[in-house]
Amino acid sequence: MSTPSFSNRFIGFIGLITIFVLLFFKAATPGLNWFIYSATAAITVFLLVPKTAIKDYIIPAVGLVISGLSVFIHSNALGIIATLLSFGYLGISLIIPKIDPFIGAITGIANYLMSPIGVLIRFFQKVGQKSGRFRGFFGSLIIPGILILFFGILYYKSSPSFTQLLDKISWDNVPQFIFTVILGVFSASILFYGFAPQSFNDMYQNLSNKSPKVSASLGGNDLSRSWQLGVWTLVVLLSIVVITDFQQRITGLTADDFTFASHLHQGVYASIFSIICAGVLSVITSNYLNSNHTKSIRVGNYVFIVLNVIFVLQNMVRNYDYVMQYSLTSKRLIIFIYLIMCLIGLAITAYTIYKNKSIGFLYKTNAFNIYIVVVMCTLFNWSKIITSYNVNNPYGSNKEVDFDYLFSLDRSNTPILNRHIDKMSKDELQRLEDRNRYNSTYYESDFREYILDKKRTAEQISTTNPFNN
Repeated sequence: MSTPSFSNRFIGFIGLITIFVLLFFKAATPGLNWFIYSATAAITVFLLVPKTAIKDYIIPAVGLVISGLSVFIHSNALGIIATLLSFGYLGISLIIPKIDPFIGAITGIANYLMSPIGVLIRFFQKVGQKSGRFRGFFGSLIIPGILILFFGILYYKSSPSFTQLLDKISWDNVPQFIFTVILGVFSASILFYGFAPQSFNDMYQNLSNKSPKVSASLGGNDLSRSWQLGVWTLVVLLSIVVITDFQQRITGLTADDFTFASHLHQGVYASIFSIICAGVLSVITSNYLNSNHTKSIRVGNYVFIVLNVIFVLQNMVRNYDYVMQYSLTSKRLIIFIYLIMCLIGLAITAYTIYKNKSIGFLYKTNAFNIYIVVVMCTLFNWSKIITSYNVNNPYGSNKEVDFDYLFSLDRSNTPILNRHIDKMSKDELQRLEDRNRYNSTYYESDFREYILDKKRTAEQISTTNPFNN
């Protein structure tokens, strides 16, 4: 991090370690502590960087706070993962401002290993220097301190008298406290002493510029007519795909081995890479080729983007058909979210062509698109959303509800299930009764581990529990 001075960074480093210990010592359950720590980390960054540079860190900092808030509300895996990625992303942003979330998150993951090692190396380098009376005194104590701690543990049981002497001091919480401090150092080092290879920075800078080498690598004017023909060929090919899907839906004719699952998966698998390739190809051929055929290529790419939008909408209809036949699940919900991001990505591609932007702009904007959608998704309780939809929209011709699947979801959906006991079998009612009994009360062992959803679920069960006598 180049903006704040070393002393300010070190103060923030020590302060964040202190906050970590206060929040997580003997309070390991993810809850309110994750939100407070995330908000503290974001605020600390804003206090340390120059005011003119704050805007460069707004997205990763806000993403970290929102992700931490979702852990406090739900304490689910999605929120925890998003918080860890956002924390690493914010740390990399302090080294490379305005970096996109994709590279920032990847490098941030690497920093979970590299930064603590780097801090340890820097620490020994600093204390090993002879300049400064305090630094030399501290450096002379560090090795004896480590040796005393290590061999003290070894000799603890060597003599009853020695054991009694040490037992006069309360050691019960020392190992856990030391471990918490180590984790605090580990966490603060990721934020304030991040490691970013120069190659990442170079790649980021190159993506942001429209290099003439790209046009040359595509053949320049010599192959521009061939690229024009290629774009319009893809338009024809995708038109056939779209038209045949409409024809199949109108006529209702299907193959003998037709299934809703295969019909959906074939379309989604095709769209996963085709949308990405279509976006990159459209921008490169429209914005990097300088020839007499540029206008025709641009028009072809606009048509190609519109056809891709129709293709995505068709896959949405396929996914909806699948849901109508077999109910809503988390995987089918993820497909809807992915397809929505595809539509946003195609809109960004059209804008990139219209404004004659670089491929780096397309990549960076879509990286933020994905990051923002993922972070916002952490705020929703998908277990309740899926449960509410399924119990109110039974699937198939027999109008069934797959309660076995709903019982596999997060227990926060229990109050919703309580309102539909008339549709359950005897075994399912027993499972629901056990759920109510298990979740009817919520007592956090420590206010730092407080989880809002569990508290609300307990309160809602008290009013909806059909097994209360």
